[in-house]
Amino acid sequence: MSFDCYYIFFKARIYKANNSNHSLFNFYKYIFFNLRKVVWIFRFSATVPDSWRLYGQLVNDTIHRRAIVDWGLPPVYSELEKVEIENSVSIIAYKRKEINSVEILSQFEFERYMLNSNKGDEIVMEVDPVNQDARLFHITKTTGVKFQAKLYLVFKDGIAYVVTFMATPGTYGKNLNAFEEFQVRNISYYLSLSLWCLKLKQDV
Repeated sequence: MSFDCYYIFFKARIYKANNSNHSLFNFYKYIFFNLRKVVWIFRFSATVPDSWRLYGQLVNDTIHRRAIVDWGLPPVYSELEKVEIENSVSIIAYKRKEINSVEILSQFEFERYMLNSNKGDEIVMEVDPVNQDARLFHITKTTGVKFQAKLYLVFKDGIAYVVTFMATPGTYGKNLNAFEEFQVRNISYYLSLSLWCLKLKQDV
């Protein structure tokens, strides 16, 4: 199962392969008119196992200038919490001028978590000692419920991405490897339209 915010370019490649006698001008015109039919500005795609459940997706939030996709992983039993728990993995992509580096994205996400928390909740963010572009979150709710998360922060060609694994202390280690494999192998980021067309023109 895949989530693709940039499939217009795959369509374009098929068009080019099947219409080799058409001029490059008509090819670019094809791209231009089809861009109106899809959301391409966030430029990423992801493939997940069939066992992951799609919670929801927001393809183009024009108010907050972001796209969101969120999955639930198969429930696992936690010996610590004594219950089956469904961890989650999500991707948020931002296209905002004020977010122009991993450091700014890190602070932006921390403030977003704080704004969405209840009074008295405790949120601690740490830089992952293994990867400086990853963050570790420890969240303790006023109810006593605890969450543990790992976030990978990516900034490419004007787009900021946050890939998040959210779990509890008792399930974090059970699904961490699956998350690590997902963020390394199953997410693709694409060039901007202008850079992609430039590369395409050079390849012609």
